[in-house]
Amino acid sequence: MFSTELDVGNEIDSTFKIVGIFSGTEGTTKEAITPDSIPANCGYVDISSIDELYELKGYDYLDVYAYSPEETKELMETIKNLPDVKGKTFTFNINTEDFDIVSTPLSSFGSIVDTAVLTITVIGMFVIVLFLVLWTRSRKKEIAVLLAVGRSKAEIVGQFLTENIWIAILSMFASTALSFGLANQIGSFIVSRLGENISKLTVQIATSDMLKVFGIGVILICLAVIVASYTVIRLQPKDILTKME
Repeated sequence: MFSTELDVGNEIDSTFKIVGIFSGTEGTTKEAITPDSIPANCGYVDISSIDELYELKGYDYLDVYAYSPEETKELMETIKNLPDVKGKTFTFNINTEDFDIVSTPLSSFGSIVDTAVLTITVIGMFVIVLFLVLWTRSRKKEIAVLLAVGRSKAEIVGQFLTENIWIAILSMFASTALSFGLANQIGSFIVSRLGENISKLTVQIATSDMLKVFGIGVILICLAVIVASYTVIRLQPKDILTKME
């Protein structure tokens, strides 16, 4: 219902110009119950003419979009406290249906990813330790010689750490390039699983997350090198060479 300054019995004369005949709706008239439900029997007027005819000012409703439900709540409180709004009979409503459609599958996907990352980290730790143990044992003679010529155990472990960290740095560059290359493909896969509700999803890899992963990787490598080196470094050069024989 619109509020105007008219009383019962008043009339309004308005002049409109016909700019065209609406057509192309022949296939949409099957569900029409009354003649006025048929699109071809209706007149269509632009918004400006409606506002002028009914003396409307402002808007009937306002849609505000935010990046998260938390931000939506903050925006609602801000709008409620606006001088032109506060104390008036406006109805406010938060609709998170679209957000829930996206966030619910992503939350499940995130839990799966977290579990997978933890599992891969643990397995990777054991694999790295095993590989480095075998690699260190293959260099027993080199370690024995270095110890015999006066190199300290700390220097030898430091050399092993340096070698492995350089390899890790090269692997990090390769994994970074691979991650950014696969990001969009992962987004397309998620969209295909969500159905028709989402048409596009942009997957972004935060630099902070990459640094955390690299930091954890370096810590794991350091621990693995120390554990692997200890099995040989704890022996004396003579004992190492004797066991080799």
